[in-house]
Amino acid sequence: MVWSTKECPAHNSGEGLGFGEFCVFVNELEEYYKKGQDGLKAVKEIQKCQKAEKTKYKDQVFLGGSCNPTTWRSDCAVPYLEKQGISYFNPQVEKWDFHQIGKEHEAKMASEVLLFVIDNRTRASSSLIEIAYSVGSQRQVLLVIHDNESKIPKSELEELKTSYDLITDISERSGYPVFRDLNTSLKCLNRMLKQHIKVQQLSSNDGARPVKHGHLRLGHSLQYLWEVFVQYSEGADKLSYKQACDAFHYTTGQLLDTGWMQPLVNGSEAMSFSTFCCLVMEAKSQLALCYPSLRQLLTNTLFILLSITKTVPNWLGWMFGRNSALKSKQVEKKYDFYLGGSYKSQNWREDIVLPILREHNCSSTFSQNGVWSWETSSLNNALHDECQLLLYVITSDVCALTYMIQAAYYIGQGYRVVLCLQMIPEETSTLFQGEKIDEQALQDYNRGRSYLRDIAERENVAVFSDIKEAVLHAVQIIKPSPPTLVMTEKVTI
Repeated sequence: MVWSTKECPAHNSGEGLGFGEFCVFVNELEEYYKKGQDGLKAVKEIQKCQKAEKTKYKDQVFLGGSCNPTTWRSDCAVPYLEKQGISYFNPQVEKWDFHQIGKEHEAKMASEVLLFVIDNRTRASSSLIEIAYSVGSQRQVLLVIHDNESKIPKSELEELKTSYDLITDISERSGYPVFRDLNTSLKCLNRMLKQHIKVQQLSSNDGARPVKHGHLRLGHSLQYLWEVFVQYSEGADKLSYKQACDAFHYTTGQLLDTGWMQPLVNGSEAMSFSTFCCLVMEAKSQLALCYPSLRQLLTNTLFILLSITKTVPNWLGWMFGRNSALKSKQVEKKYDFYLGGSYKSQNWREDIVLPILREHNCSSTFSQNGVWSWETSSLNNALHDECQLLLYVITSDVCALTYMIQAAYYIGQGYRVVLCLQMIPEETSTLFQGEKIDEQALQDYNRGRSYLRDIAERENVAVFSDIKEAVLHAVQIIKPSPPTLVMTEKVTI
């Protein structure tokens, strides 16, 4: 939220919010919450129907997450579940092999709740990928994460920390609380199964830390006001009296009260962007308080106009939600491709992908800094939504755990994805930029690649090992070649 203010150059007060911008965010969040209440009622009605259905699950819980050498299953989880009479599937084996992937998939599909525990003694790379896919698929997931304290190289530790932050962000945005304590999560699991509630319904009374409406993406209103401000200020950082009146009328459909504008009437000062935001929010709130029936009438008129003409007056559209709620549901596809995956590795974007896309007149975008962060999370999520297809390239010279997590999540969400997946060669001891990797780490990250491939293939997502082949296939999906006309010789009888 705060990060989106950086898109408005007039905001120059550092990392904080101005009062005007704060008012805009509060108003936008309030509108989302009001609109969200009906959605919650609908979900509750669906849950009543689901509650009456006979269960189709073989086991109640799948015990996923960190395996050897951890003992959280045998020490804590299994004794508790057996005491409560809860059936479970334990995937931990003494010696793992690739045949386990299929067995685990069947067990997850046959389990009502997926409990994942990320212990601080393992990388759990494949488990993080499983979690991302399961959350994206909207399965019932209980997630416990312990901060990693393993004795591994600093560069790898930083990527693991980023991966934990990413999976936490993905989970919380989807309404899944993230636990730090296994015992608390087990009690929540017991309540979910005995009382037939969803993980999203857990509260702080249960020891959960739910994030309400975590999926909301704020900033549409602020961006809209900034565009109006720039248009009427003619690129300046302040509005004159006349410019302020015109911009206010354009945005709200109302005339600006000169009593509010006395300093500007005298020509003593100009109006900043933050002040302009305050005035517009004041007008919007007064309309809601003084004329609630009129507001409802205009709101209904808005949707009638949208259904008939697909266009509405600018001020009516913005004042009554067209530029916020509707935009979030009907995202315009600005680009053909999102180029995700290994950053700066092999220069695959510049050397291979972009020339092919230019040749086929395809547009593309990607995260400029290449590294996931809390600050840019919302903007990156929005960027994915603006693309017709996501191309993820996981090269053989990097760990690429965060990119595999992202790819798994979007596959689970049902996005159109093409995947280029390269295994790390067994003889590798040094990765991109001189990063050392030992045999255990190499096996862990290759195991993660195997899980991602399995997920993709089960969802009919094309997987390639050659980057060029992946790009050409992706282009064919977006811009399929016209059918070839076969000329046949005319036969005279």
